[in-house]
Amino acid sequence: MAAPQSNHVKYPVNVEAFLREDALSFYLLGVFLTDGNIEKISGNKRGLYRAGISSADEDWLEMIRDTISPNRPIWKRKGQEVRRIEIANQDLAHWLLAWGCHERKSLTVEFPTEVPDKYLADCVRGVFDGDGSLTVTTYRKVKNGRSYQYPKVNAYICSGSRGFISGLKEKLEAIGFCPSMYEARKKEHLIIRRDKSTSFVKAGVTWRLQLADRSALPFLRWMYYPGNPMAMPRKAALASRAMSVFSNKHLSTL
Repeated sequence: MAAPQSNHVKYPVNVEAFLREDALSFYLLGVFLTDGNIEKISGNKRGLYRAGISSADEDWLEMIRDTISPNRPIWKRKGQEVRRIEIANQDLAHWLLAWGCHERKSLTVEFPTEVPDKYLADCVRGVFDGDGSLTVTTYRKVKNGRSYQYPKVNAYICSGSRGFISGLKEKLEAIGFCPSMYEARKKEHLIIRRDKSTSFVKAGVTWRLQLADRSALPFLRWMYYPGNPMAMPRKAALASRAMSVFSNKHLSTL
């Protein structure tokens, strides 16, 4: 067994956050499986790896950075809103690789079915914070001349890997959820960011795992349970709003 890697003097890495394999460890695994990546360091013949995470949610990225490697720089490419942190620690990299976070994983990554059930909510919350979406809207219906409004909640996780979504679906069904899975085709389109910079998104296929209304609410309560070790502030706030909207509603109104 290889000896643990010594830490960078200036930016030490809290590898134990991963190696102890608790709720926080598996949350971070979910994050790396979606918004993270692993790559070999260019020009290095010893096969050393670098792990990175990218996100437009800088406060969330800072939370992760402060947990893994406090004071490490967060950098941003010119003309882009996305921020990124990178860590070249081999103990961390090999832990991620062992859990299926491999190189160039976008279309081939699999959901790690070996995640212990007691930490499954944490891992899925990491996945959801990385590649999930949550909307809370109002549905209007006219019946017998009267207008009724109903709150609607829709939560979904998307991935370019069919295997990842189908594996996650099986894990959620095994504990009682009933998500639906479907294919979503996207056309090439232009993205205009808040800073007016633009980029083209290539056409392709993504897979979605969706839970709506009746199934979405228990799913959100399960993921964002009280006292969870970490969550993206923006999505946690939206999940809280979704749960509060329905807190005084009868199931018949869903």
